[in-house]
Amino acid sequence: MTSGPFRGVAFDLDGTLLRSDHSISQEMRSMCATLAGQGILVTLISSRPPRSVERIVRDLGLESPWAALNGAILCASGAVLDRSPLPEEAVEHILARHGRDGRVSVNLYAGLDRIVQAIDRRVGVEAEIVGFSPTVEAGFAGRPVADKILLITDARSGDGARIAEALAPPRRRPRLRRHETAAPMRPRRRRRSEVLRRIRLLVR
Repeated sequence: MTSGPFRGVAFDLDGTLLRSDHSISQEMRSMCATLAGQGILVTLISSRPPRSVERIVRDLGLESPWAALNGAILCASGAVLDRSPLPEEAVEHILARHGRDGRVSVNLYAGLDRIVQAIDRRVGVEAEIVGFSPTVEAGFAGRPVADKILLITDARSGDGARIAEALAPPRRRPRLRRHETAAPMRPRRRRRSEVLRRIRLLVR
């Protein structure tokens, strides 16, 4: 496994490095230690907030930079090294549309902070997963620069699919002649390669 030409390994967390109970198996701990011991860069890239990822980084004893919030933030040793915040107009649009919707719990991630308007059951479940409680700020009055917005709905309500459809950009298909058929549109892949490139630049 470690005899190939690669110089680094990036792990996702939920569903990959972590088990279903959000813990790390001894097998994964041993693998990370073996890779690091051979001089291979071991890093984490996750949709989780920085404080949650950092807790796992420390637990594994990793020393390389890592990425949180889907790559929007690069961190090392508790400090934010680089950020790619959301456009302000996108944040305003989402908050105006869903900020007062009782069916949706809006979580705003800004730097190392997680901000909500109130503590409810959905927010509490997320706090258990990420390992810390959010700051409560009614109406997001401070309106900080946001790196990610997480909208949480009840799984059985169907509201999640409705919101995702409403926020998704319109799909454009080419006009076809009568004898042509349209190939299915593939979702755009996350630019994880760009995140890895930024991490490599930081460790040089």
